[in-house]
Amino acid sequence: MTAPGRMALAANAMALATDPLPRHAAALSRRLAGRPRPALRIADVASMPEWLRLTPTERQRLGNRAALALIAPAIAASVDGCWLGGLARIAGDDALDWANRIAPHVSASAAPFDATALPGIAAAMLRNA
Repeated sequence: MTAPGRMALAANAMALATDPLPRHAAALSRRLAGRPRPALRIADVASMPEWLRLTPTERQRLGNRAALALIAPAIAASVDGCWLGGLARIAGDDALDWANRIAPHVSASAAPFDATALPGIAAAMLRNA
């Protein structure tokens, strides 16, 4: 990987960290324990997932699909037009159709969540990937 590529990946990783609370809590925990802040190494940047190269819009689409995959069986079984419509407004009709198609292949499912929680769950899915 080239140096500009590594720099772009690092910049994308920093941009993904939009919620400062976990970072602040981790920093406080390190300080209280007397541990120094870990340095970012080139190996850390090189090991970052490929999806960090995606644009923010593409990352949101990927996160939305990952979150919808969690509840795909519930989506396929639902007749609640209001809930499904809310998910479609946020993730798009194509993503909802995709979740419906993969539902038979999803062995475990999370409890259905409100459509307004989708962006946060999508971001968490990518952060924890």
